[in-house]
Amino acid sequence: MISNFANYICRYTINNRKNILKTLNSLCKTVSNSRHVKDTVKYERQIESYAGDDNSWNDNENIERIECCEVHVNNYKSFLIKQKRKSGFLGKSYFHIEKPVYSHTITLFMSPLFSLSEILKKLPSLQALVDEYGDMSLYDYASESYHPKNNQTPLWITRKKELLDTLNTYLTNKFDSQLGQQVCESLGQNFCVSTAEHHGPMGHPFFFQSALLRWIVNPDTAIVNFCTSHVSLGNSSYPRGIVFHGDGPSAPEWYIHLPLFSANQRMCPVFRLSGYSEETQSKIITKIEWFKNNWIITNETFSHIRDFASSSLFEEKIVSHKTYSQQITQLNAAWWKSTFPDMPNYIPLDAEDIICDLLQNHLHTNSIIYRILTDHSIQPMIEQYFNGISCCFDLANKAGTYLFWYLDEDNVRHSLWRNGEELVSTDKSYRVRLEHEELDYHLSHRHLIPSGFLVYTTLACYYGLTCFGGFAQGNYLPKIQKAYWELLETLWISEKNLSTQSALLNEDMIFLYEKKHQISTALDLLIQWAPNVKNMSENAKNTTIQESLMAMVPQIGRCLSY
Repeated sequence: MISNFANYICRYTINNRKNILKTLNSLCKTVSNSRHVKDTVKYERQIESYAGDDNSWNDNENIERIECCEVHVNNYKSFLIKQKRKSGFLGKSYFHIEKPVYSHTITLFMSPLFSLSEILKKLPSLQALVDEYGDMSLYDYASESYHPKNNQTPLWITRKKELLDTLNTYLTNKFDSQLGQQVCESLGQNFCVSTAEHHGPMGHPFFFQSALLRWIVNPDTAIVNFCTSHVSLGNSSYPRGIVFHGDGPSAPEWYIHLPLFSANQRMCPVFRLSGYSEETQSKIITKIEWFKNNWIITNETFSHIRDFASSSLFEEKIVSHKTYSQQITQLNAAWWKSTFPDMPNYIPLDAEDIICDLLQNHLHTNSIIYRILTDHSIQPMIEQYFNGISCCFDLANKAGTYLFWYLDEDNVRHSLWRNGEELVSTDKSYRVRLEHEELDYHLSHRHLIPSGFLVYTTLACYYGLTCFGGFAQGNYLPKIQKAYWELLETLWISEKNLSTQSALLNEDMIFLYEKKHQISTALDLLIQWAPNVKNMSENAKNTTIQESLMAMVPQIGRCLSY
């Protein structure tokens, strides 16, 4: 079974294409026939040597680089070993030379290829969703699941007000009072958000199509998402820029990318990242002109994207924000309004940035959140109950991080681990004491990124906010909830369960396609066809949960492979 697999991409301009293809095909055949772990190092070196680095080509070799070679060759040993197909696994070894993506480039892909049955084995909560709702339409599922029955206890009502008051202050300070009012009105009526989305430009089908589905079944309130900004720019959801499909005769079947940041920033998280500037606009125009000149997009699509860039992407109100996170919130709201002018507003917010403000507030209380942050006596209990839960931390393998990630001045993340009364990075370069003043300082300066453990214990467990998650959240959130209540019981805190949500709340759903049966991105809808509300509703009614998941198998498989 494939695990920890790498996406390996090399793009070249090639004069002697036949010889290059012959060499690569021979190399791929050799690698795909390898059956021994010890051989993988040799093959990795062959591949990396062939791919080279930014300085490896010269004029004499008659090969011109058109892009920085993006190489991510990491743990693919199990793929090389497990060549025999197991039941439920689709296809042969997916390590091959594709037809050139553009007229003068070659792309070498190493991508995972899963079947739905393999994915369901990895994600039991998704299996439960298919078992219970697989034949139900997306419309019926959303109608039933996206109107949660909240707790309504006095404690829940008090904490709901506390969260909404904090949000109102936060949004008024970051943006304006009107946005704060919209968010609080929406959550006041329906106390739920999506935590499935990555904080990036609206585009990836997983995210914006799910937001559309929520609107279809709940058309009277703004759509509020708490999006993770911990995600790297280079994530497969592409927070680094815009994704769409080409409509020209040489267009590839997969997404086309318009980057807003350079490739050397791929590993930077969105959190606290400085925003893009007006200078980026000329690079975007140059890029889409190249697409047009190489028949990847039509003249009409070129005009649409150019207009979108000037009217939305580089609109003064958006570019003027200092952080990329704030730009994303404003950009996606404007983009949504341009695409769906008659729908309620779409408001994607930075989850980790909000959590920072909430945690700072808790540092002035005696709440359980305050004790989690500063009470040294309960740290061993936290390690006992939450250790090994995906999205939290794994002490034995040093996977994830304990409470926070540290973000240095170069926007590089460092995992932190408890050493007595302080958190220490693996290389000992960064230390943070678990005490009020120091935590408040680092949170206010956004040196600390709250971990998934803090995000979910704060939002779902403490405030009782219903969180619609992605395909993996159903696995880890119930475990976090269970561990949280075990912690409260151990501490003799008599608090009723404020989180009433089901583990089967999944929001990674798609139901809109283009003429070529490609899954529509947000930009596709804006530039290639006018969305019709009636047609979108009909699509949601005619697409089942299982059909939607089947369409997403390649994407989910790719995510699970990292």
